[in-house]
Amino acid sequence: MKNILISAVFLFLLQATQAQHHLDQTSTWVYYKSVWQGPITTTNYRTITIDGDTTIQGQTYFKRYIQGVDQVLMSATPTNTIVPRQFFDLVRDDVNSFYTNMNGQDTVILDFTKSVGDSIFIGSICADSLSQIDTLFLGSAPLRKWNFYSYNIFPYIEGIGSVANLELGTHCVYTGSPAYGLVCYEKQGEQLILDPNVNCRVYNSIMNTAIDNMEVKVYPNPTSGEVQIEGLSSLEKTIEILNMNGQLLFTKSFNQENLSLNMANYPKGAYFIRITSEKGTLRKKLIKM
Repeated sequence: MKNILISAVFLFLLQATQAQHHLDQTSTWVYYKSVWQGPITTTNYRTITIDGDTTIQGQTYFKRYIQGVDQVLMSATPTNTIVPRQFFDLVRDDVNSFYTNMNGQDTVILDFTKSVGDSIFIGSICADSLSQIDTLFLGSAPLRKWNFYSYNIFPYIEGIGSVANLELGTHCVYTGSPAYGLVCYEKQGEQLILDPNVNCRVYNSIMNTAIDNMEVKVYPNPTSGEVQIEGLSSLEKTIEILNMNGQLLFTKSFNQENLSLNMANYPKGAYFIRITSEKGTLRKKLIKM
């Protein structure tokens, strides 16, 4: 009887672990698409981030925003055009399902309870069955990757989305322009790299031109109190402090190039600093001692 009870508790804990929520305020998707047309190559970079949430008919959705850079190469010098940040969609996850809000309705876009051999239907033009389920890892967290029999249907990663196309739940091939490819996903400082040839951080910037996060200084890090942030643009920005669970702890709007934050009253541990402007979003991990 004791062994049966222990087994039951183990199975319950295992199911609870597998049924975890995947999204939080630190979730970030980076996509890439390149099209060659004669002497011209057009490359599009898109970064999707979560910024806040909203409640509709009793359900809480994360608000996703998209920004990016379009690059045209016709000679040795590329031309870059910044794509301003704008609202993208509303999404939520609940146990084994992903939802979005379509036309005011809470809509399931994918059900992770499926097994190998089960049929999958997305809309009226996309139907197939699961051929294989692999396991990927975001840090130490296991994620299921679905593969399909048809080559026309892109693989799908649990808690992240399709390996191609921007929308969650969309994994069919559409005739016309080439699809965006998901090159990496980041959450709470952990990255899942799907394309090692594309730098995930280059175009995730709050500057007028693409930069690397190293140009913005956050110090001292670790800190026991006051934190200095230097190297920002003079654009209107919002700064936020989030904990490792993605919960928003502090927010402030400002337009200075340098800023001080007082972390003295925060508990010891790891935090994220997120700075957002119309040009994009920048994140830094901060340790409070």
